Amino acid sequence: MQENRGEEYETFVGASLTQPLLKNFGPGATLARIRSAALASDLAFQEYRRQLMLTLAQAESGYWELYLLQEQERIVGESVATADKILTDNRARREVGKGSELEVLEAQAGKALRQTRLSEARQKVHEGAVRLRNYYSSVSGLTNGLPHAVDAPDLGTELAPMADNLQEVFAANPDYRMRQYQLAQEDIRLKYARNQRWPEPVSYTHLRAHETVLD
Repeated sequence: MQENRGEEYETFVGASLTQPLLKNFGPGATLARIRSAALASDLAFQEYRRQLMLTLAQAESGYWELYLLQEQERIVGESVATADKILTDNRARREVGKGSELEVLEAQAGKALRQTRLSEARQKVHEGAVRLRNYYSSVSGLTNGLPHAVDAPDLGTELAPMADNLQEVFAANPDYRMRQYQLAQEDIRLKYARNQRWPEPVSYTHLRAHETVLD
C-alpha cells in the first residue's frame, strides 16, 4: 500500500508604500531647517555690519572729539599767554609808579586760574587721544604714540538732500534687514508648526498570496 502525503506551498509577493500626504508633506516642511539656517547666516552677517558701522561711527566721533579738545587746549593756552603779558605789564607799571600792588596780585591770580584750566585741557586731550587709540593697533606704553587730530572739519561741504537717499539708506539699515530676516524665520517656524499638526503618514501594504496544495 502506498500512502500519498499532501504538501502545501505558500508564496507571497508584496510591496510597502508610505506616502506623506499630510504631515511632513511638500518642500516647505522638508527644507524648513535649511531655510532657517540660511536666514540665521544672513542675520549673523547683518549683525557684523551693524557692529562694524558702530565701530566706525565711534572712531569718527572720537576723532572729532579729540579735535575739539585740542582746539580748547589751544584757546586756553592763548589765554594763559595773554594773562602772562598782563602780569608783566602790571609789574612794569608798578615799578614806574603807575600801577598798584593789587593789580599785580589780580594779574597773578588770573594767570594761575588759566594755568589750571590749561592743565585740565591737556588732561582731557590726553584722555581723548587714548580713547581714539583704542580703535587701532598701537603700543599703549608710549606717550608719543598718541594720535593727534590734523584734519579740520569742512563746514562748506554741501550735503545731498536726505529725501533723495532715504529709501536706499532705510533698506540698507542692518537693524531693518535683521527684522526682515527674523520675520522670515518666524514665518518658516509657523508654517512648519502648522504642518506638524497633521496626522502621521499611513503605510499601506499590498499582498498577493498564491497557495498550491499537492496531494
